[in-house]
Amino acid sequence: MAVGQMTPTRVRPSIGESHRAVHTVDELLIAARASLPPRPYPAEVPIAQVTGALLIDIRGDDQRRDFGVIPGALLVPRNSPEWRCDPTCGWRHPAITGHDHHLIVRCQQGYQSSLATVTLQRLGHIDVSNMDRLRTQRWIWT
Repeated sequence: MAVGQMTPTRVRPSIGESHRAVHTVDELLIAARASLPPRPYPAEVPIAQVTGALLIDIRGDDQRRDFGVIPGALLVPRNSPEWRCDPTCGWRHPAITGHDHHLIVRCQQGYQSSLATVTLQRLGHIDVSNMDRLRTQRWIWT
């Protein structure tokens, strides 16, 4: 299977459709990452922040407590970036004022952030990526 190409594992009917393809999470992740721009390394993020990028931290409270909080990051739990990062939504984060911000999405290992980044692209954000190589146990800004 080519990168970014998904093969349905099974088909089941859904409301309004006769059949809908169902994929594995691994296939969704491969397709998501194939559509993303180059992923910045953690060391590149502070420089991007200085030049105006917004870092969106979608980790839960327990991960931030256990692995550290990143200064300047917008704390947007994974269950809400669609609402908090949509500039047309009444529930948007005050820092999200348009679709032209440089957004960098961060989770603990890069899986959730890949899927969230694709969703933000679908919402119209034109400069959004997620961080790469996050398998460090503690995030420390120096």
